[in-house]
Amino acid sequence: KIYKHNPEKAYCLRCKRVFVSQAERDKHACKQGDYICPVCGKIFRNKTMVNRHARTHDKNHWYTCDRCPAKFKGRTSLVVHLNK
Repeated sequence: KIYKHNPEKAYCLRCKRVFVSQAERDKHACKQGDYICPVCGKIFRNKTMVNRHARTHDKNHWYTCDRCPAKFKGRTSLVVHLNK
């Protein structure tokens, strides 16, 4: 993780700059080309990757097996399951 957050301040571990809020910190990250998951703060190289990752936090968007009730966070895990 590149960022840490506490109730009062959020700051960038990369440049040590302190921000008054997480929202301000996230604006700073976007200017540096980083894409941050709004749920867990994990950083990704591009918007597609962060959007794909964000789905893992929402069980409504998990991948469901059409053969059984199993659900998976990622498509790769579903494919492995189907090939067993």
